Amino acid sequence: MKRKFVVFCLLFVLFVSSCGGAQEKHTVVYVRSLKYYLPFMHKYAKAWASDSYLISADIPIEATGHPRDLLRMSVGFVAPSREGTIFVVYLYSDDTYETQTFSHTRPISQETPILEQDWSLDSIDAFDLLFDSKERVTFDGRPKEYLICSSLKLIRRYQVKNQLAWILTSSTCGKNTRYIYLDPKTGERLTPED
Repeated sequence: MKRKFVVFCLLFVLFVSSCGGAQEKHTVVYVRSLKYYLPFMHKYAKAWASDSYLISADIPIEATGHPRDLLRMSVGFVAPSREGTIFVVYLYSDDTYETQTFSHTRPISQETPILEQDWSLDSIDAFDLLFDSKERVTFDGRPKEYLICSSLKLIRRYQVKNQLAWILTSSTCGKNTRYIYLDPKTGERLTPED
């Protein structure tokens, strides 16, 4: 009796699930978590220079169904002990890391560090807030090139009182570039002049 009931329930579930109409495929657009990956990336920077600190993060917008081999998260660090160089850690979509040091002939001014307490919104939270905004950025049906040229950045806006901001950049690789700014602590939208 019990066995017949289990078989009946299983058949019923299979029947109900097969009766659903054709499901529409949606592109799921997302970014990776900076808060999750930053400690790993910072270990590389600390090995380069123990006094290194974060100055920027560039997180690609990824989408299901799009090849991601060209996409990589990059995080930049500088250090007072390594004047004239910037250290960048890259994270690829297959979770492999690569580092690169860039030297400059002119001195690089030491920038205001981006500290963990300066941004309470992770990249995922910021992306969700920006994506739900009135000026919604639509990525469904866009070619791969559109995703490659679009990203979410955490940087200081020196033209606006050294203000830290999440900046969503959406572009078609050459024209029609849009920027949307977000306060990384409060989640409030910022204007370019704020």
